[in-house]
Amino acid sequence: MVRVSAPFFSSLLETIRTKPNSQLSGTPKEVVEKLRDQCSCSKKAVIKTLSRLRLDGTVPKFEDITGNVAFAIGDLEEFKLRSLPELTSAAIVLINAIIQASALTCHAPIRSHIVLATDPEEAQTKEVIFKKRLTAADVLSIIRAVLNDPSTLTTVLPLDVSKLPLGHHLLERKMAAGGISFQSIDVAKDHQRSAEYILQSWFHKYGPESARKRYEQLDVIVRTECAEAFDNHVTAEKFFGPAMLSEVRQRLRDLATSGSPDTYNVRYEHLLGFASLATQECKVWWSEPFSVEES
Repeated sequence: MVRVSAPFFSSLLETIRTKPNSQLSGTPKEVVEKLRDQCSCSKKAVIKTLSRLRLDGTVPKFEDITGNVAFAIGDLEEFKLRSLPELTSAAIVLINAIIQASALTCHAPIRSHIVLATDPEEAQTKEVIFKKRLTAADVLSIIRAVLNDPSTLTTVLPLDVSKLPLGHHLLERKMAAGGISFQSIDVAKDHQRSAEYILQSWFHKYGPESARKRYEQLDVIVRTECAEAFDNHVTAEKFFGPAMLSEVRQRLRDLATSGSPDTYNVRYEHLLGFASLATQECKVWWSEPFSVEES
């Protein structure tokens, strides 16, 4: 096998095309001779074949590597239902692992004893290459560690995405009981509908299981923020909903702009929509809890 860099090979092809009768020397000559030996043909045949080659220019530039690796991961059957932010995160981790492996050098004790080998230089080279090697199993392990993270959040009260929309009657009553304005309640209903829409799109695009997992992840994240805001503002006074809502909005805005892959790259308004869904399902309260049937 002959290994050369893309820029070198491109330069070699250009030289052969423009100066087919020139005498090659150095590395270009060595490459042609190795190709000749491996193909069991004449040097003239190798040069004639190389002169017909054209590079199509699709080799990605360094700045395009992350996107190309992400799409390549998404082409694998195991990961084809993953979102682009998830695939990008896996690509970044994989690229970093490759860079780290390529930077490894031969271990000092091995280097000091390599002189005992029959061919010390070859043995040392093999040892360095072995240290830098990533097998297909290694690559899959790295990707799975990112995309199949066991820390994915789940809930004991999952939502059946296929039964959306839920309606707004409980949302309206509970937010009104907390003293929240009509305008905020009205827009909260729009946020809920937006969250339901994106859940339904995931249901049809990725399937019910993936949509359920995404819902549970976002549901737990958003309800955690709401619960902390509730604890910060709950009082014996009649209305603390507006102050709690103000803090929830700030928390979810910060979360949406953080760029975290945990939220699947949804908008700030979608996160508020998940708070509205949790309110409609009686998982979030904007006042002291009460019996909605008797209110």
